[in-house]
Amino acid sequence: MGEVMPSRGSHYAIKLNGPGAKLNRVVIRWIRNGIQLNNGLASFENVEITDLPSKSQSGATDGGVGIEVNSTTPYISFTRITLHGTPTGLQPFAGFLVRKGSYINMQDCEIMKMGKALSIRAESGYVDKLAAVNTFFDNCDSYGVEIKTAGIYKVTAVQFANCWFSDCVHGLYIDGLADGTTANGCEFLGNSGEGVYVTGNSSQSKGIVLNANVIAENGTGIAITAPITGFTVTNNFIGAASGRAANVYGVYVAGLPANYYVISSNVIVYNLYGNLLDYGTGNVKLSGTAFNVVYP
Repeated sequence: MGEVMPSRGSHYAIKLNGPGAKLNRVVIRWIRNGIQLNNGLASFENVEITDLPSKSQSGATDGGVGIEVNSTTPYISFTRITLHGTPTGLQPFAGFLVRKGSYINMQDCEIMKMGKALSIRAESGYVDKLAAVNTFFDNCDSYGVEIKTAGIYKVTAVQFANCWFSDCVHGLYIDGLADGTTANGCEFLGNSGEGVYVTGNSSQSKGIVLNANVIAENGTGIAITAPITGFTVTNNFIGAASGRAANVYGVYVAGLPANYYVISSNVIVYNLYGNLLDYGTGNVKLSGTAFNVVYP
């Protein structure tokens, strides 16, 4: 397919309703919303969607979406996808908006200058098994990645490997029932709020694993402000690194009954106002300066 350049007034440049689709070498510019996938197996490769309008420009709260996934059919792949918002001013709502779907694979993608690079919103259906590898979630007005749920719906088995969450408000933001969310070998850099922020309605989440990440120049490197049960923070470097300064705070766990968690084998050093602040009141946990390299 060639370049798609309809007016901003159009709702979606491309709508896919099944049973299956394959898009390769597609360029979409100056359009309110790019692609909507409703059902069917799908494979997207070498897709570029740029110059998306902001929410105010598009005239709708969900305007300015690069790719929306709203599918009950499993197995959807995205390879070498580029999603960019406007260079200046208010940014579009989201690069990827995943409302429901399963077995979603994202690899070698670049999502920048958005409100949220990836918004996973299980508010009308379930999201299960999403993997992102070698992908940039950068330079966003609010979140690099947002995971949010409502009602009975939940997000399960979301994995990030070798990804970048940089220069947003929060790098990875979790507010809801998100079981089995993992980040391995990622970089959380220069977020004005938190590198990783677990908060709000996340109290029933479990199996959140943060391992072998570099976390630098954030407001707080990792902040847990929901009484979740079962998370691990291990083998991370939390301090000045990757050309970035230290965090304001390293790791913070609020004084709530968070339980069954491990914070160990991390290097947490020279963060400005505190390295490891664990106020969690649960009685089954492994945490503290004896189990981490903490200085000063």
